[in-house]
Amino acid sequence: TREHHHSTMGSILSVFPENPTAKTLAIASAITFGIQWTGFTFAYALKTEKFFDALGSFNFIAINFLSLFGYFPFDSSSSDSVHWRHIMVSSSLLLWSARLGTFLIQRILETGRDSRFDKIKHNPTALFSLWSGQALWVILPSLSPLINRSVPASVQPPIGPLDFIGFGIFSLGFLYETIADYQKFKWRRDPKNKGKFITGGLWNQCRHPNYFGECLLHYGIWLNAFNGISAGGSAGLFPSWTVWASLVGAVFNTLVITRLTGIPILERTSDKKFGNLAEYQEYKRRTPCFFPKIC
Repeated sequence: TREHHHSTMGSILSVFPENPTAKTLAIASAITFGIQWTGFTFAYALKTEKFFDALGSFNFIAINFLSLFGYFPFDSSSSDSVHWRHIMVSSSLLLWSARLGTFLIQRILETGRDSRFDKIKHNPTALFSLWSGQALWVILPSLSPLINRSVPASVQPPIGPLDFIGFGIFSLGFLYETIADYQKFKWRRDPKNKGKFITGGLWNQCRHPNYFGECLLHYGIWLNAFNGISAGGSAGLFPSWTVWASLVGAVFNTLVITRLTGIPILERTSDKKFGNLAEYQEYKRRTPCFFPKIC
């Protein structure tokens, strides 16, 4: 019966914190690590990397979709009508994750492999660490949308200039990443470019325009959520410093891309492959690594 279903759900959710925001983050984290660790189990058993990116994107979509449409914190007293800021912030992350996931899935289906996993997929410890790292990559950039969604519409301030600035920054980063990915994907499909490096389009402005766009859009999402989270802090829903703590997601994503698994790996690979070419050295000399040149 419906009453029995709600009673069972209530019993399950009783293990989570009572505060709606804390409950939202706890449930989202439990779902995220559950998805990623299940993915690791199958990936190691099958010795494959083909659904790594797909589960990352699905995970983003799952927790932010469930949050946006009120499926958690599962507390009807804390989830009144949806505010436009809820829609703007959560939909931005949903749009980005769906676009990126579609692109990455298409790429792995065409290439058939991801060289990052050649050795790792045979090492359970390293593979588990990578899947766990992806769980952090999902939950941390989702902090500002999730926290913002936990602030009821009755507490949310009206949409203002900061929201449009944040949404504008997100849109710029989203377009920049999407165009850069498309340009490189199309360039790679041309047989005459095999064994070469891309220098045209946005790749003439910086060597990693897709990563620049991705980092930028996350700061836009955080800025779009700023007023909502600030209002939640002022209303006593959580500490006032939470709005600044939620910035950790964008910062974490930037550090991962610029210092760990993104740019450093690609730079080493390119240096090893093209380092002896004068035109590559000239390209590196005149083209910034991360921040696009203005002219």
